[in-house]
Amino acid sequence: MITEQNLEEGRERVRHLLARQAFEEVTDLLAILHPSDLTDLLSGLEPDERKQAFGLLDDGLAGEVIAELDADLREELIESLNTRELADLVDEMPSDDAAELVDELPADVQEEVLDQLDEATSSDVRDVLEHEEDTAGRLMEVELVTVSESATVREAIEVIRRAVDEMDGQEIYNVYVVDDAGRLVGSLPLADLIITRSDRPVTEVMDRDVVSVPEGMDQEEVANIVRKYNLIILPVVDTERRLIGQITVDDVIDVIHEELTEDMLRLAGSDAEEMEHRSPTQIARMRLPWLFVTMGVELIAAVVISRFNQTLSKVIILASFMPIISAISGNVGVQAGAIIVRGLATGHVRVERWWWLLLRELKSGLLMALACGVTLGGIAVVWTDKWQFGAVVGTAMLCAMLTAGVLGTVIPLISEKVGFDPAVTAGPFASACQDVVGFAVFLGLATKLIHWLM
Repeated sequence: MITEQNLEEGRERVRHLLARQAFEEVTDLLAILHPSDLTDLLSGLEPDERKQAFGLLDDGLAGEVIAELDADLREELIESLNTRELADLVDEMPSDDAAELVDELPADVQEEVLDQLDEATSSDVRDVLEHEEDTAGRLMEVELVTVSESATVREAIEVIRRAVDEMDGQEIYNVYVVDDAGRLVGSLPLADLIITRSDRPVTEVMDRDVVSVPEGMDQEEVANIVRKYNLIILPVVDTERRLIGQITVDDVIDVIHEELTEDMLRLAGSDAEEMEHRSPTQIARMRLPWLFVTMGVELIAAVVISRFNQTLSKVIILASFMPIISAISGNVGVQAGAIIVRGLATGHVRVERWWWLLLRELKSGLLMALACGVTLGGIAVVWTDKWQFGAVVGTAMLCAMLTAGVLGTVIPLISEKVGFDPAVTAGPFASACQDVVGFAVFLGLATKLIHWLM
């Protein structure tokens, strides 16, 4: 790991060497960096400098770098390469990263690149691409080390030795044991093989209790399984339990980051994918429906306010406290919604326990609402010198915050139950609903007690 200062110094060195056309020195400088640090260094260069420097990398290192680059920079570099250069890159990448890169190419270029690969590599990439996006099958790499259940430990070690050469430096964590039909029956950690007598059958050494996932499982569920069982690697099987690939923990970390970003953006009525792959018109088309839904609910709040015009005209200071009540209760709703949405995503929250979640939110919400209600009510008393006004403000704040907490908890759970994305519905819709309730309680109480407030 290198610091940002070191990176900037490295960038300046690369710029200087490129300007002098000292390409061998650039190659030597870049080759000593970790691919992640190299990715950061290239990201800070100008486009022409980045393309020059990237072109000096050997295919193996270039494949690791391009897999880690942000989508826009990856697209920029891809456009600068011809199909032969792209094929050379793909040939050096694990099948999961190779499939991701190929998937970003136009359809006609995809076919050209795949046709230039050797038959085995092309078949591996096509196998991954056949699976639906965001599933275990699309996330897996198909490079595996397998042995027959009739093999001995000595034979398993020989298989590993051959695989090390064939897999060109890829990490080998486990050897999988399969039956004659290719079905997964166990796994052999490398550490166990080292300390076991070479003449023993692998069936006596293998771990039979292997956690695996079906090829069609959603990637978010895959991430939950890896987290739950503290796995480094996870085998993927088809409908007949035949072993077809494996998912490594680094890919799961990427999924967790992607899903978290996506959920947080959807809480705001947006979507993660739109930031990278959609035009401004498409982005607006995606976001407008939820803005109109929010506008519709807020119009109900406007109608509620209009019904109390006389109260507001007589006690104009009421209007000064409405934005405070709206903002504080809105934050409560967003916080509650974010907790539930993330809990649903990670598996910590289950819809079946809705009553427990609601009770917990009511308890914590009541404590927060009492604290905020008493505080704002006290400010209102000092401001107006009328304890009745403080009581109205404090009660309205309490009711609005409790309502917001309940809606922030319940709306995502209902959405999950009926099949909608809870991250999309939790944010704007819940905030708008609590405005209606908060204003209705605030102005309704003020109207009932107006003779005390004037």
